[in-house]
Amino acid sequence: MFSNMYFHKNEHYRSRLEQMNITNFDQAMSVVVGDILEKEPSRESRRININGKVAYLKRQFSVPKRLCLESNLLLKRAHTPAVNEDIYIKQLKARGFPVMDVMAVGERRRKGFPVEGFILVNEVSGYQLDRYLMDTDDEVITDKLLTAYGKLIARLHQQGFYAPLRVKDLIITNLEECELVMIDREIRNPYPHMLSKKRAQRSLRDGFRRTRREFKKFNNGMEAIVISAYQEQMNS
Repeated sequence: MFSNMYFHKNEHYRSRLEQMNITNFDQAMSVVVGDILEKEPSRESRRININGKVAYLKRQFSVPKRLCLESNLLLKRAHTPAVNEDIYIKQLKARGFPVMDVMAVGERRRKGFPVEGFILVNEVSGYQLDRYLMDTDDEVITDKLLTAYGKLIARLHQQGFYAPLRVKDLIITNLEECELVMIDREIRNPYPHMLSKKRAQRSLRDGFRRTRREFKKFNNGMEAIVISAYQEQMNS
């Protein structure tokens, strides 16, 4: 599947990829398109809006050797963060989890190791969960959304996925039904783990810590709602 260069595109998005001039790996890594959201020597991310349809492009221009060594120690093939994210999304979709669509993804390898790569994802339409909770004073809808959040974390843990899930990693696609879709799934190890209470506790702890740092409104009462929903789902 992976030789010196890997490029995959989702045929559902063929016309949009052509509009963005992203039809092969070299174009994906070099085309000047959209607005820069973040730029560092080793990576950049862009927001691309063409005819009102938005996509996000993440490029990795170099891959730390330690990440490759970590994968080898786990007896897994080393990949760029972009391809790891794509693998993780496929794992989640295969188990029925709501997660963003990948439009295209790829990486280049030298001497068996990944050296650069990209991932292009379609924007999920809706409200970002942290921003919605920040703006609303409706305690009923807040409770329902946090309950949905907690149950989603539990479902992930039940399937062996322990990557921390922050409030900002979720988009509300249906407010009445409190339907949430995951975004930004970059991860080092994209494969499910054996069920582990310690991993679950660490995942919750890390997720709450990051959420409190980035979302100041998140308090003990909100955390309690999430934990209650989590425990209910885990015991179901």
